[in-house]
Amino acid sequence: MPKGLAESTLLAGIRKDAKVACTPQQSSLPQAAIAGIECHPRPDLMTSVGFYVFASQADLLSTYFSLLAAHGVAARSGDCPGRSGVEDAYQPGDGTSTFIAAREGCYVASGKASDLSTNAGEPVGDGGYTFGGPFVLIVIRGATADTAKLHSWAWLSNSAAPGNPTIW
Repeated sequence: MPKGLAESTLLAGIRKDAKVACTPQQSSLPQAAIAGIECHPRPDLMTSVGFYVFASQADLLSTYFSLLAAHGVAARSGDCPGRSGVEDAYQPGDGTSTFIAAREGCYVASGKASDLSTNAGEPVGDGGYTFGGPFVLIVIRGATADTAKLHSWAWLSNSAAPGNPTIW
């Protein structure tokens, strides 16, 4: 996906209240990201929220797990709401016979919470076993250590169970 198309795809998917003071990211992209957009919607809650698109689900997940591991967060260690240093799938079935790519992790570093979530693409073709993009990583960098508030904001207006973050 060309960079310009990737950036416009990211912008088109951002929830309206999150699409504030957004700028394309050129030099500070996570590993393997094609393009990124950084927004600054709620200075009382976060310093920024970054949206990053990847060429494949494998690239997305590799980067996601690397970012969490850098902060000591282990895979499948627990659900985020109100907790820190945990990661898990937000769709059911992970750890059974399959790996679920729809994931969320959170941690606190230097007194600031972060909440990371994946939009792991949509099943296409051969019974849903191949995935088409976009493959998006969302990184919310908190202004405080409150992981529960970041999680609640990312999942705003979603009361479905199972559900997914509504920010993108």
